Amino acid sequence: VAVCPDCSVIYLSTVNEAVGRWGDDDIPYGDYPCLNTNGEPESWFACDSIWRSYDNGDTWERVFHGDWMGYEDYGWPLLRLPCDTDEDCCTVYLGLAGKDQMFYSRDCGQCWNEPPTTKINIRDFAVESDNIVYLINNEGEFSMSTQYGRRWSDPVDTGIDSGHTISACCNEDLIVVAGYGDEAVAYSSDGGETWEQTAELPGSSDDLQA
Repeated sequence: VAVCPDCSVIYLSTVNEAVGRWGDDDIPYGDYPCLNTNGEPESWFACDSIWRSYDNGDTWERVFHGDWMGYEDYGWPLLRLPCDTDEDCCTVYLGLAGKDQMFYSRDCGQCWNEPPTTKINIRDFAVESDNIVYLINNEGEFSMSTQYGRRWSDPVDTGIDSGHTISACCNEDLIVVAGYGDEAVAYSSDGGETWEQTAELPGSSDDLQA
């Protein structure tokens, strides 16, 4: 879920769950999540969706959908807004965790663009401004784009063993990347050009994950 700071717009991503198999006559069409234009079940996961609400969640409109979760691999849909978003709040990004696909909309979700694939698989990503996007993969590598994801930088090592979450401080070139458990935290104060690491966090991984 991604919520505009002034609470004027809420964006929500959902995924469908498998409900049956092809040729399973015991499951009526009405129990399938999506039907094609012929009224037949299209697939198990073909309608993972992005929703938008202008009234605090009372009503929702589906503004985008895709077959993102699949069977062979997964693409959990993550939504992010620019951290400098104020009342406008019409640029929204969708990144598929575990894959190299990202989409963006500059008109509050009405039309979506798919830039070229990222150079590393997405574990998490952060959006500093309308056009600046930072992402990490599971190995803690970092890549960025200053052109709405249309051109990605070569991956760089942040110096930590794994990547879990990434956050950016708007207009200050500060980026923070956290790994798993009690691993060190990596941070950059120059927009991802160079990286430093903290000491490992105190406590055990089990304590931090509890």
